[in-house]
Amino acid sequence: MLHLAALLLTFALLATVAAACVGSGRALRRALGLRASDPTRTVPDAPWIDLWLGWALLLGALQFLHLFAPLRAWSVIPLLALGLIGYFVFRPPPVAAPPPTPRVRLSERVAVALWLLAALWIASRAMQTPLEFDAGLYHFQSIRWHNETRLTPGLGNLHGRLAFNSAFYSWVAALNLPPLFGHGRALANTFLLLAVLAQALHRLHRAAGPFPAVSAAAPSDPALGPPARPLAPLAALLALPVIAWLAVSTLGLASPSADLAACAVQVALFLLLAEGLDAWRAGLRDQDTRFAGLALLGGAALALKLSNAGFVLGLAALGTAYLAATRPLRAPARAALALACALGGIWIARGYLLSGHPAYPSPLGALPFDWTVPAEQARYDANAVYSWARQPWADMKDVLGNTRWLRPWFQRAAANTEGLVAPLAVTVLALALSAALALRVVRPLRPGAPPSAAPLTALLFVPLATGLLFWWFTAPDPRFAHAQPWLLPLAALLLLAAVAAPRLARPLPPVVFLVLAVVVHLHFALWVVRHPERLTDVSRAGWQPILPAGFTPRPTASGLVVHTYRYHPDELIWDGPRPATPDYNPRLRLRDPDRPELGFTQK
Repeated sequence: MLHLAALLLTFALLATVAAACVGSGRALRRALGLRASDPTRTVPDAPWIDLWLGWALLLGALQFLHLFAPLRAWSVIPLLALGLIGYFVFRPPPVAAPPPTPRVRLSERVAVALWLLAALWIASRAMQTPLEFDAGLYHFQSIRWHNETRLTPGLGNLHGRLAFNSAFYSWVAALNLPPLFGHGRALANTFLLLAVLAQALHRLHRAAGPFPAVSAAAPSDPALGPPARPLAPLAALLALPVIAWLAVSTLGLASPSADLAACAVQVALFLLLAEGLDAWRAGLRDQDTRFAGLALLGGAALALKLSNAGFVLGLAALGTAYLAATRPLRAPARAALALACALGGIWIARGYLLSGHPAYPSPLGALPFDWTVPAEQARYDANAVYSWARQPWADMKDVLGNTRWLRPWFQRAAANTEGLVAPLAVTVLALALSAALALRVVRPLRPGAPPSAAPLTALLFVPLATGLLFWWFTAPDPRFAHAQPWLLPLAALLLLAAVAAPRLARPLPPVVFLVLAVVVHLHFALWVVRHPERLTDVSRAGWQPILPAGFTPRPTASGLVVHTYRYHPDELIWDGPRPATPDYNPRLRLRDPDRPELGFTQK
């Protein structure tokens, strides 16, 4: 009964937050002057544009709110209430639709059943005891600072990792709703994974019915020929094993892991981009609503993890190309850009308050506030990340400034079948087949075939290419690539499908794509066979407790008492009292001894 009650409360909270996000997205569209994203219920990803618009807006609102107040129930619930009001006030008008066919009804039931089963399992898995090392090192501490006080200037002087400025911890702290709930760490990534899973399943369900690829009002473009078969359903199908892999393989469901959040958001962005390219191929030129969704969700991805910068840069390049191709710039697109910049400004302002750096530990743009983290500490923290990503646990002096780390890196990569080897092999094979088809080595074009969708489909590689280049030259640990190694073969397979389509006498049946999705992800299934305990490793008694904190109080030279702990799995702080740090600094002091909320300094 305890577990059932926990599940019911979890789903009630998730449904409330989802409705608030959708309502906020609808209200935002109205405020920005964006057209209804689904005027005739024929735009397949319309509900998800609203959801992700609202979630990005909520994330920015929480970061702004935390500048002035702690994230507690009394400050967070009004934001959710405003979103719920928007959900009911801005509901789309009913649209007459033909009765569903048996095939559509079956696909809907299958999609709902799969989502419910996944939701029960994911929610139960998220209730386990958190075990990620970084959760005990600083994640829970960051959340505690969000819940107990407004943003504290100079927090990076206490512990550099508390200045990493991830919006994810604002999200987790808000879901804690203290003092009413307290289990936001189990909801945060559960929400994101279930949202992107629903997005993929919904797209597959829409593909089963008599729904066109884009709005019926979309103009036809004779230069493009007849609309090609949409590739977005195939993208959704191929993404399902990736989403399942994220849920099974990670410890980040029970732990407040920004890495898992970054993975889920990258998959959502990939699906939105695939849908947009399909719509462009079919002649829909006014995609300002989808542009706004990609712009705001891309900005949210950057605020979640700085390691998303390369991926977001690629999306920005595509967004710039879209704006250039649809000139003059329309008012809704200008408003969306202005809002994205405003939310980015909030994130930068938080960075300056936390450490005196806009994107700590990067030294670029640092300003000389009295709470600014010293340049030598910022360099050390940055080098620690760069070194660990190249060769974990090695002395940074032996790693940085040379190439000796490459050999052990490639040795670890060669053993990482699921994370690097198999995705790269599928990508190379799919690209080789695409090249053979494009050069007419294998099969020529059929007579009267429409122009290939391959050039547009190839644009899926843009954010992946920029993202992986940024990853390689900054922090090339597979963890910091997030979902990009698994999205790379998806883009390659979609390109292969686009190149092959005009060379086939008739479209392939859906079962072929289902078999393809299974075959190219067999490495995931084989991993689960070797680790069957991951499927049963769930909570059966509600939320499990967080591990106890290990710390030693120590005074600094100013008399400030900090709780010190070690970089050791058995001596982490977890959700212990603040202020806490593993990096004891006797020079640390409060900026004003009578007002702790004014933060820390080393000067």
